[in-house]
Amino acid sequence: MGTSYSRATRGQVDIPWDVALDVFCNHDLPRFLAILEHYCPGAGALGPDCKGVLWSIAFNRDAAGFVKAGPRYAEMREIRACVASGDLARIPGLIRSMQRLWPRTSGLYARRETEARLFEKGLAAHHPEEHARLEAVPPAPDPDLVVQVQTRLRELGYYDTGAVDGQLVPKGRTEAAILAFRHEHDLPLKPAIDDDLLAAMARAEPRQVSEIRASATTQDLREQGVQTIAITDQIKGWAGKLFGGSSVLGGGGVLAWLTDKATAVSSARDAVGGLGIPPAAIAWLLAGVVVLAIVAGLGVLIWVVAHKIEIKRVADYRTGKNT
Repeated sequence: MGTSYSRATRGQVDIPWDVALDVFCNHDLPRFLAILEHYCPGAGALGPDCKGVLWSIAFNRDAAGFVKAGPRYAEMREIRACVASGDLARIPGLIRSMQRLWPRTSGLYARRETEARLFEKGLAAHHPEEHARLEAVPPAPDPDLVVQVQTRLRELGYYDTGAVDGQLVPKGRTEAAILAFRHEHDLPLKPAIDDDLLAAMARAEPRQVSEIRASATTQDLREQGVQTIAITDQIKGWAGKLFGGSSVLGGGGVLAWLTDKATAVSSARDAVGGLGIPPAAIAWLLAGVVVLAIVAGLGVLIWVVAHKIEIKRVADYRTGKNT
């Protein structure tokens, strides 16, 4: 809309250069610097060139990308983490990694390279200790490749790999899962994604789960002190008090409970109907019974939800998804 409007007014509106520059410097620039600091805390304390590069990325790609989920924003999330930890030497590589999103002929592809070089210049001028580390920093892994590795690790039973988000954080969960896979398949113990790792993962069979784990019951997890089971036990106990039952209720029990409540309401209506009580009073009495039934029904609903969570937790434990 803004583009079409500007084209329609071309030749009709004349904005002097000094006015445009004043608006940009005193309005747009401070506003986006504040937005950058909000989404990437600590960016404002960097040297001018480094800060300017992150401002450029925020202005061009949307500052919210520093916290958005998904592989498309993996590098921006990593840059945010690097700023927070002071690991600035990794940022030029992450900026170059973003080039994967555009064809080589794109202006944005070239823009990322210019930003990476300017950031390196900023490191040399204002963060020399980080500039000295540049040569030792390995290239940033392709987030799309990281997603493939994370997905395959989970398929093989390495559930501790964490979220499938395209991030390979140093000493993070995905890196730990890669090291675990390498250890179990006699590969060199390094967290890198290379051809040997990819080939081994393609050939690998899913991790075997012990028979004891595969046949675990809710009671087994309860005895191990699993927090989820402790919480669902509490919830089911509270729900049992609401519907007047116990913490043990199966599918047949729910049906029997509903039948019992429906019979109680019907019996209450028949009983008060023969006492000569005015219809209005009968309506109030029945309303009270219905309210109690609704409260009890809420208890049943809470119990059922807790029971499903419990079943899912046991199933995850049996397959190795949770410890």
